[in-house]
Amino acid sequence: MAAFRIISEAVTNVRRHAAATTCRVILAAQDDRLDLSVTDDGIGIAAEAVAGIGLTSMREQAAELGGQITVAREACGGTFVHCWLPLGGVQ
Repeated sequence: MAAFRIISEAVTNVRRHAAATTCRVILAAQDDRLDLSVTDDGIGIAAEAVAGIGLTSMREQAAELGGQITVAREACGGTFVHCWLPLGGVQ
């Protein structure tokens, strides 16, 4: 359920703030963890947005399960959100 909420928040952020034409969501099970990423070709995340309520909530949800989130502005534009969550419970 946390993966769904994190993806939902990331895609909502793209829709509301990115002015993007493309949004890509990738989910992959890798050994003992779930990797998910959301990328867009929009204007890129503003530095002050990194501490916003939505991103903070995403980080808290991942941390509660022993996971981690990285949010970065791409050099060529757009934003990259990567999250990994342990499979099989809290680590």
